[in-house]
Amino acid sequence: MEEAGVWVDRMDSLVTIYESEPHAIEKELKSLRALVTLHRAEVCQMHGKRADAARYYADYSRSDYGQTLEGRIDGCEHRGHSGRIFTPNAHRRIVYLVN
Repeated sequence: MEEAGVWVDRMDSLVTIYESEPHAIEKELKSLRALVTLHRAEVCQMHGKRADAARYYADYSRSDYGQTLEGRIDGCEHRGHSGRIFTPNAHRRIVYLVN
């Protein structure tokens, strides 16, 4: 469980690196930032920090990505599978954008 927070921090760092790229795609940045928020919510939930988790889930749900069909599916998937940290799509997107 402790490792989950480390991976979310790493994901956040990768998004920050991508953000500094000259040709970063704004839509992708918003999606990735929203996914970091979703993963932080899950980590809080795993640690029993319900108030923090609820705040992160609410922030995610209000994001542009969280309101798309894909974002809503990701949100449901994470709420339903508390043991999973990253969705396959999020991981592929980060690797593709950073490389």
